Amino acid sequence: MASGRTDSGVHALGQVVSFATDSVLEPAVLQRALNARLPDDIAVLAAEEAPAGFHAIRDAVAKRYRYVIHDGTQRDVFGQHYAWKYRTRLDADRMHAAAQLWLGRHDFKCFQNSGSTRLCTVRTVLDIGVARDWQASADLVTLEVEADGFLYNMVRSMVGTLVEVGRGAQPIEWAAQVLASGRRSAAA
Repeated sequence: MASGRTDSGVHALGQVVSFATDSVLEPAVLQRALNARLPDDIAVLAAEEAPAGFHAIRDAVAKRYRYVIHDGTQRDVFGQHYAWKYRTRLDADRMHAAAQLWLGRHDFKCFQNSGSTRLCTVRTVLDIGVARDWQASADLVTLEVEADGFLYNMVRSMVGTLVEVGRGAQPIEWAAQVLASGRRSAAA
């Protein structure tokens, strides 16, 4: 049981997984054994015995997503699989200001794509920020959002909405209006 799922093109860092086993191997030995059998693009970074009944999803306190947008004029040949290529320069400060309007406990159903079976769409955004990553590249805008849970495609929809603000097509306050509308069609 994994603590979350990743969409196509999304990479997980620090994914927590729980499972029951009858193995007598110590966690460190089990970690090495798993890594010997896993494909090259998956690695077990740590293993430990969890309390009885531990559940990777239900016991998660928070999850954090990082979404990277490359908005430079030159192609990024090394990072192309890890960032959304956007052809217009974005205003990360405006995007950050808009994102702050989503802090706290709200109904985020406007950012949920169809096909979800979630009965409750209320989530608490604990931290959210948008910044230009000057250390990595002046052409990267990074959104990081931490919440007590996420809806189906919620972060992608949030990013799309912030991009509308960042490219100047919508005012900062529009982010709050989208949230208040409760309609998926209102969000980008």
